[in-house]
Amino acid sequence: NVLFSLDEANEKIQEVEQKNRDFMDKIEVLKEGIVSVSQKKCASESKVAKASKQMREKGDMFEKLEDEKVKLEEQIKWKNEQFKHLEEAHEKLRDNLRVKKKEWDMEKSSFLDEISILETKLDSQITLSEDLQRRLESWKQALVHEQNQRSLGFKKIVIHLLL
Repeated sequence: NVLFSLDEANEKIQEVEQKNRDFMDKIEVLKEGIVSVSQKKCASESKVAKASKQMREKGDMFEKLEDEKVKLEEQIKWKNEQFKHLEEAHEKLRDNLRVKKKEWDMEKSSFLDEISILETKLDSQITLSEDLQRRLESWKQALVHEQNQRSLGFKKIVIHLLL
């Protein structure tokens, strides 16, 4: 949008400059005509007055074109400054995005490391738990075996006493 406005302003300046050159050419032609008329002393005072009036009108028009050119140049300068500020803001946002991305990558890496540590701890706890479960089963079996042996021994004593 800013570039389009700059292009449009540049086109207007070029048009104004072309008109300016055309008027300068016309002024030169008129000057030559006036000089020629004065040298020949053939022109009447009304023609000189008319040429003078045209010169004033063309001078006024030239002045208006110069004013318009100055205004357009000021607009272009202002728009260039705006564009520069927008570019600076855009670059700041890009830098901020780069910083945030680096921070996110570091956090992500930290989280992944922490997850890995927790997984390792969990695996260790699971292995320890399974080992304790096997020991408990082994002790249960030993206890059942011991109870069976005592029960059998107790039955033998009772039978022996009864007999």
